[in-house]
Amino acid sequence: MMRRSVILALCAVFLVGLGSLRSVEAQPEVQPEVQPEVQPEEPVTSNDIWPSPWFPMPESPSPTPTPSPSRAKKQSTIDYCLATYRHKKKVYANNAQQLRKALSSAKAGDMIIVKPGTYRGSFEIRNKKGNVWRPITVCAPYGTVINTPNNVGLLLHKTTYVNVVGITVKNASKGIRLETANRCTLDKVTVTNTGAEGIHIQYRSNYNTVQNSKISNCGRKIPRVGEGIYLGSSSRNVRRDVCVGNKILNNRITGTRAEPIDVKEYSRDGVISGNYLDGSRLCKCPDAVSLINVKGNGYRIENNVGRNAIEEFYKTSQVAKAAGQARNNVFKGNKCLTKVRGNRACVRKPGGGSRGNKFY
Repeated sequence: MMRRSVILALCAVFLVGLGSLRSVEAQPEVQPEVQPEVQPEEPVTSNDIWPSPWFPMPESPSPTPTPSPSRAKKQSTIDYCLATYRHKKKVYANNAQQLRKALSSAKAGDMIIVKPGTYRGSFEIRNKKGNVWRPITVCAPYGTVINTPNNVGLLLHKTTYVNVVGITVKNASKGIRLETANRCTLDKVTVTNTGAEGIHIQYRSNYNTVQNSKISNCGRKIPRVGEGIYLGSSSRNVRRDVCVGNKILNNRITGTRAEPIDVKEYSRDGVISGNYLDGSRLCKCPDAVSLINVKGNGYRIENNVGRNAIEEFYKTSQVAKAAGQARNNVFKGNKCLTKVRGNRACVRKPGGGSRGNKFY
């Protein structure tokens, strides 16, 4: 009886397992889902849109026209004066009488504007004092000429902060003289055809400037004193004329019978820079043989350009009766455009008593 029960139980287990196996075989095989390959999008270009009735083709921008080069307008002398020199009041001079009146009555802050034309005779500015904020300025456009045979063309005597701009002085015995003048400026002036020196700064004149100017054909009557710019006074004429801190900048000096720039003993501490100098008419009578001759002390002589000297182009010289002079000057960056005659140096390096001078 027991054996029969066991056999029945085993048969039941077999039948249940067989039914489960058949149910599994009857289910369909599940395949994994395949994702479609994603293609990268192509960028949209103008060819995809245009031509199209909905998206009209835009007009291509026209190139910006290149402006044709135009010549810069040259600044007039009056515009230069107004932009460069302070002023409070404008005074106009249309003839020689009005100019003399304006010069004699000038006050600090006045700008005297001179009408172009020829003004005959000598003109003077005496005892006039401007200041750093209100200088006195004489502004003369191109074509304003002082024609002064046998006399000084323009004299600045005991003046302070006076500017002279643009004027031309010709045929004078001496072109422009500064006597006991302080902090005055000669700017863009022209001095030509003088009997003796072109511009003379003397009698304890201090801290004046000559710049951007043209000086030519000086010494037509007295060649030995036909300097272009003359600083100080010879000790043979004036005892110890001490002129301090004067500047000679960016000028063109040609055709002088004596030195284009002559610095006298006892003048000191000035600057001579950026000038063009031509000694083709030097007279050699007897000392006019160089372009810059420094007999004073403490000058900076730099970046000047010269041609046609007889001996050294740039040098110092000692005066026998002026002890302690021609010292402590600095020569730097000066050029000689032509050969120096007689195998002499472009810049002389003196020995002896001329001590403390430096040459670069």
